[in-house]
Amino acid sequence: MNSSSGLRDGAVAAIVQQLLKARSITHCVEPDDNLADVGLTSLDMARLILLVERAFEISLPVREIKLVNFRSISSIDRLMNRMLKNGHRAAAK
Repeated sequence: MNSSSGLRDGAVAAIVQQLLKARSITHCVEPDDNLADVGLTSLDMARLILLVERAFEISLPVREIKLVNFRSISSIDRLMNRMLKNGHRAAAK
């Protein structure tokens, strides 16, 4: 794993831990753990999408907002790597 991926992985993990803490879920989450199995609900997942967009200053295309991309910390990390590599950024306000 390269260092930029590791930094993103850490950022995504921190966002997930923030959500878990807010829901009083104390489960230790591994990068490949299914976030629904850990206890995040569909509403939590919607919030997770918004938090990831804000943290990475990116506006995700609707076609990328699907369960497979938000199943685990690793899948979110892969999505962010792909989006940032392709130059996706938040729309100007």
